[in-house]
Order: sequence, then structure tokens, then C-alpha cells
Amino acid sequence: MIGFMMIPIAIDYLGATKYGIWITVFSVLMWVRILDVGLGNGLRNRVAEAIAKEDIQMAKMYISTTYLIVSVIMVSAFVIFIIVYPYVDWIKIFNAPDELRSEIGLMVLTVFCLICLRFIFQLIFNLCQANQEPAFCELIDASTALLSLLAIIIISQTTSSSLIYFALAVSIAPIAVLVLFHIYLFSTKYKIYLPSIRFVDFSHAKSLTRLGINFFIIQIASLILFSTSNFLITYLFSPQEVTKVHVANSYFNILLMFFLLMVSPLWSAVTDAYHKGDLVWIKSVVQKLLKYWFIVVFLAAIMLAVSSVFYSVWIGDRIHIPFSVTLVVALLRLYSEFPTAEYAKYQAGYAFYPDFK
Repeated sequence: MIGFMMIPIAIDYLGATKYGIWITVFSVLMWVRILDVGLGNGLRNRVAEAIAKEDIQMAKMYISTTYLIVSVIMVSAFVIFIIVYPYVDWIKIFNAPDELRSEIGLMVLTVFCLICLRFIFQLIFNLCQANQEPAFCELIDASTALLSLLAIIIISQTTSSSLIYFALAVSIAPIAVLVLFHIYLFSTKYKIYLPSIRFVDFSHAKSLTRLGINFFIIQIASLILFSTSNFLITYLFSPQEVTKVHVANSYFNILLMFFLLMVSPLWSAVTDAYHKGDLVWIKSVVQKLLKYWFIVVFLAAIMLAVSSVFYSVWIGDRIHIPFSVTLVVALLRLYSEFPTAEYAKYQAGYAFYPDFK
């Protein structure tokens, strides 16, 4: 709901063209997340296994090692980016008006730095999920969205249209929330998991990477499927067209949220069940998840039918979303949801445990 409120305010503040540029820049810079080579997801499974075996020391070793490796990767990525940054024509890459040259350049540098920092702190998501407490993840996301919305409202009332102010408002909010949750969780119930240099053991890096490589392949596929579209639309058409597609995508993201609410809590629960030998429960859950996809198809049809009414209430006359765009986005969303259902099999152990057939 907060995300839906944020979009019209953002379009009013930036305009359709600048908002399209922001969406494209952010989605392209988020490609940095592939640099962890699946370490975050590998951490999630390994810690879940250690907790199931009640091996707290091993869990702490995995956590400490992953935090250090990911930090080194992100710092290295930022240093390389700083070196390459001056030689890139960002205006040409993002097909933006020349008058925005200095603004876009500074925004790209700022956002990349904050994304690298955010990526390190996001490891707390993997720890919460490994401990079968996805509610903390939902609380972090909700707090981030609320803080971002408040920041956007403030800058929209106190400043003129600026990509840099908008980027700072949206990028700093998640980092602030993640830092606060780190302090809270690692000083209370997750105190026994607090990362420490004494528990770093690079011999576990291979184990984390070997398990995470399956997720890394999926991450690459997801980036190609979801993150390259904004760049191609901007480059071939205009940033304003990205805004239209983004609005339609945000509308149909309701379907993704519906399905992920069911899938996300099961990942670590399945890992725990596997190590306890409860394969019957795992198989039954996976079959149910695959059937839920047909409910998603039904919901998509209803959403498509009422899309024009929803847009008029939500976006008003800020920007026109053609029905053809809505139809294509709906079909693409359904196409991507079925692999999401199949992805549940990976979470259930098909890809990681050879004896799970």
C-alpha cells in the first residue's frame, strides 16, 4: 500500500521523464547484487542447517565469514566503480536529456555507493529467514517503505525537482532501517550470532559458495528477465516509456507479493524439515504451492479487466498507461510467476539434496 502511495507522489515531484531515468538507473545499478555469487542465499541455508543441528558455533562461523567476504566484495566493487565512473557517458547510456548530465552523474555515483553499503546490511534478511522469523523481514520492508515515503513527501514540499535529493531520500532510508535492526537484533535475541572476526573461517567459503551457486544462476536469470527491460526501453525509446511500464509492473506486483508471502517462510522451514527427515510434509507443501499458481492466473484476469479504473484512481491524469502495455506486463508477470512456483522446488531441496526425489 505504501508503495502505491509513493509512485504518484514521485511522479509529481520528478515528472515522468526523470522518474523513468531513476527507475532505469536504480535497476541497472542493482546488478551489483550478483557479485555475492549466491553467498547470501548460501548463508541462509547453511545457518538453517546449523540451527536445526543446534550447532550455534557453526552458525556464527558462517555468519561472520559471509559478512566479511561480502564486505570485501562490495568495497572492491565500489573502488573499481570509482575508477571507471569518469570515463562513462551516463547521458548516452540512459538516453537522458543533456541538461541533466551533471545531475545524473552525481546521482549514479551516490546511488552505487549506497547500494553497496545496503547490500552488506541486507544479510540480516538471510539470518532472519534462516531462523524462521520472516516477520522481521516484513517489518524491515514496511519500515523502509514508510521512511522512504516520509522522506519523499518532505523533499517534495521543501525542494524543487531533483534526482539527487530523490535518490538520497530513497537510498538512505533502507540503510537507516537496516542499521537500526542490526543494533536491535544483535543486541537481543540474535546476540549469540553476532559476527566476530574471531569466528571468520575462510574454509567455509567454499561450502557457502557451492550451495549458493544454484541461487547465483537463478539471480543471473532474474536480472536478465527483470532488470534489463528498463534499460532497453530507455535506450530504444525514452525514459518516459519506462515510467509507463513501471506503473503497470507495480500494479501486477500484487500477484508476486501474494505468492511470495506463501513461499518465503517455507524456505528455512523446509531445510529444517529435511534435516529432521520429514520428506512427506515437504513434498505435500511443494505440490500445494504449484497449484496456487492457477489462483494467480485468475487474479491476473480480474486485475487486467479493472486496470483502467484502478489507474484513473491511482495515477489520475499524470501519465496514460495504454491497455497494450498492461496486457503485456500481465502476461509477462504470469510467465515469471510459474518459474517462481518451480523455484519452490529448489527451496524444498530438489537442487541441493540428491536423495530428495
